[in-house]
Amino acid sequence: MLKAITLLVFLVSCSRLVELADDSYYEKVNPKNGADHFKVVFSHNINGETHPCGCRKFPLGGLPQAAGYLYEAAQDSNIIYVDTGDMLFPSTTIPSTLNDSVKFTADKLAKAQEMQGLKYFVPGDQDFALGVNYLAELSKRSKFSFVISNAKKELPLKHKEDVVNKIGDVNLVMLGVVEPSLLKPEDSKLFHDAQSALKKSLKAIAELKLDKDKTKIILLSHSGMSRDKLLAKKFPEIDWIIGSHSQAYLKEPETVGDVKIVQALSRNHYMGEIKIPFNKKKDGSYKLVGIAEDFEKKKPENPMIAWLAKYKSELEAVQAAEQKRLMANASDSDLKTPTYISCSECHTKQTEFWQTTAHSLAWQTLEKAQAANNSQCIECHSLGFGKPEGFPSTEAIVQGPQLSDERMDQYWEEVNKVFKDVHSIRETSPSKRSELAKKWKKIDKNHAVESNFANVQCMHCHNQHPEHPFQMEDKVVQKDYSNNCIKCHTADQSPEWYLKGSNGLATTLNKKYVDQKIKELSCPKM
Repeated sequence: MLKAITLLVFLVSCSRLVELADDSYYEKVNPKNGADHFKVVFSHNINGETHPCGCRKFPLGGLPQAAGYLYEAAQDSNIIYVDTGDMLFPSTTIPSTLNDSVKFTADKLAKAQEMQGLKYFVPGDQDFALGVNYLAELSKRSKFSFVISNAKKELPLKHKEDVVNKIGDVNLVMLGVVEPSLLKPEDSKLFHDAQSALKKSLKAIAELKLDKDKTKIILLSHSGMSRDKLLAKKFPEIDWIIGSHSQAYLKEPETVGDVKIVQALSRNHYMGEIKIPFNKKKDGSYKLVGIAEDFEKKKPENPMIAWLAKYKSELEAVQAAEQKRLMANASDSDLKTPTYISCSECHTKQTEFWQTTAHSLAWQTLEKAQAANNSQCIECHSLGFGKPEGFPSTEAIVQGPQLSDERMDQYWEEVNKVFKDVHSIRETSPSKRSELAKKWKKIDKNHAVESNFANVQCMHCHNQHPEHPFQMEDKVVQKDYSNNCIKCHTADQSPEWYLKGSNGLATTLNKKYVDQKIKELSCPKM
């Protein structure tokens, strides 16, 4: 609960905090020279992503790109950067096999957000994926503050119930709520009902008798859009609700009375910006900012570029260790899924066509992105990952009697040398892809590779009898291949495959477009 505000010290820097009580602080910030406003910028649902993967045709997001935007936004005004949850992890449940790499990323991402100037954070349901104790440790070592108005005293996270900044003559009050029903039962019991907690906090704010014309109340909410609307209706004294969880894409604020609700999608594809004028007669404004690939250039000597390169290298080592453990615990099958090597023995015309497609070299996209050990990516760029009839880990993605450890290193040196000067598989011409694929096939032959599970290949679409060609189907049935395609070509990875809603976001599958893509990629008939 807020105590009476007492100005203890005049701060020239907008980063120093003055503690006044266990559950509140007050900070005075000098406006930037010539500024007639300040900005509250926000992100949410970053989902543990530090950079866009190499699959997306028009990549958005990424920490270096966000750094460029934040730098530019701060040129004409003070900024306060907040995040409303689901920042650290890709989901609420993490497979034990990925625990090390996911925790490594969460730790690094929290540090990166400190570098980006993150000031206030409300945890979301995904942020509890490794348990409340992990989050408690993070809250104690992080420079950004957790703001949770509806926490019970049993919650071990270091946090503030509310915060106040005085920027020029504007009192900026921030509250934060986590919707308990979104959490696992053992975590939800650590939180009060959001409405009762807000009622208490807002009553305390009223007792401060701040000048209403010079006070802005912002609620940082990890609740979802429908609950945010209920909170807006219940508490009309709130000016803005920065939401999350439902990952709405709001080009304009959703208004309930005078309360404005905003969200900015996910994974830093977009960040939100609320501009608050010092002139009380002027209204605040809001915009979504698409975090484009070239934004990294907006910040001179952008430190996040070097940070990301180091992170990728370190993460690759962590993931490689995870892959080795998978290899040690994997079961194997004598009957392997046929790879392109065996298919090409009879289906020459089809193989030659396939070699012109980006599918035939899809594994190299992971190699270029330093993600060849990333279990979350491997399945869509290879065949049979994690299956006894396939391969258990990256180390075993190619298999043959001559592939000792030393010979395997030589094999990958030869393959990667072929692709040394290739920047993007998607942007490579069909004829050049064919040339590259044939070189890779020659390397497979020279090393007596029997199964090469890398890339998107025949058995992603076809489901032949295990004893094919000696056991043939009586009748070939035409399949709807789109069901196979959309397992990897999701709305996030391939938005061009989907129809757009009124807000411009991908919604349902564009069957006409997908059918055309399948026609373009279908092998010649026998």
